[in-house]
Amino acid sequence: MTAAKMQRASVVHEIVRSWLRRNRRLAWVTAGLFVVGVVAVGMADAGGGEGGLAILVLYLPASLGLLLMSGVVSADLDSRLILIWYTKPGGLGRNLVQHYFLHQLLIGGIGLLSGGVAAALALTRGVLPADQIVRLPALAVALAVLPAAMVFAFSAWGSRRDSALALITIVAGIGLGGAVVFDAGFLRNLIMAIVFPMDALQALGGAGPSADALVANAAILAAHLVAWTLLGVAGTRWLERTLHRSL
Repeated sequence: MTAAKMQRASVVHEIVRSWLRRNRRLAWVTAGLFVVGVVAVGMADAGGGEGGLAILVLYLPASLGLLLMSGVVSADLDSRLILIWYTKPGGLGRNLVQHYFLHQLLIGGIGLLSGGVAAALALTRGVLPADQIVRLPALAVALAVLPAAMVFAFSAWGSRRDSALALITIVAGIGLGGAVVFDAGFLRNLIMAIVFPMDALQALGGAGPSADALVANAAILAAHLVAWTLLGVAGTRWLERTLHRSL
């Protein structure tokens, strides 16, 4: 194994161990919600199927995205562990971005697992039409990684309330989008392109009038993910320059 591969393996091991240590209680809560969702879908004949799917596909991935990415930069900055990252080869910004993408792989993987289980249960229980069932894993992944990217962007600029700010941004975006949902024209299109893309998420899940425009809505979601990621990367560069000046 080359030195570069050994370094990457060490970083992955460090991140996973740190995550397990800091999120032990969250892991138990996640497992509990997962079991509740599976049981609820299993009770579809008793009217609990759609609620279980909402837990597995909507609430669980979005909550994990908000919570697992929390403090990805700012928590280390508070504890001065940022200086350890600062001494690693490749520069602080590069290591923080690598940290972010490894977190996203973990969060996206959990979202994919949750959405896959939901799709399998929905298929066996007949809770949803088949064309919507096949979209559940993609919807769960999008609902996990997009809020996580927002948290990273706020955390990279030093906010200690990164998850709270991301949640406020999402709620405000949904509210603003709902206020203009019946309007038409350039202003509505502009607002819906900036706020949290609920229209695109609903369409990705097979709901709403634009559900057939799958490629266009996937492109909208990808653009939001890239924009928040780039904002976070810019924050890590700013942090790196700030530390250079202070050391």
